[in-house]
Amino acid sequence: MASNMVRSGKRLIPTEYALLAALIACLTYAMRGFAVCYFWLQRQHEHARWQPFQLVALLLCLPCFKLCHTCFKAAYFFGHFRLARLGRRSALLGGKDLSLEFDDRIPKCKRRSQATALNCGMAG
Repeated sequence: MASNMVRSGKRLIPTEYALLAALIACLTYAMRGFAVCYFWLQRQHEHARWQPFQLVALLLCLPCFKLCHTCFKAAYFFGHFRLARLGRRSALLGGKDLSLEFDDRIPKCKRRSQATALNCGMAG
């Protein structure tokens, strides 16, 4: 009975990694969509003919940026979680635990201007 539980547990490990990879891919796809929406709204704000359209585009631009940034943080967190699990599993099998090298890698941005500067630095 116990051997069946161990076998079923070993079968779940690749499924968990596949689900994490699918979740990261979905978050990345959503992040890309929000980034496109952000840049489109920013362009509409700069080139709109009427003031009300400029205001609407500007008001919708910031939530799109925040959603894009939140998707990035979530995708980075789950990617870090996946690599940490892989490092711990390697340590359990007798190898070296490399997951300790990935701690505190998310940049901490307190203001929107810092986050925008980081995005411009990554894009350019």
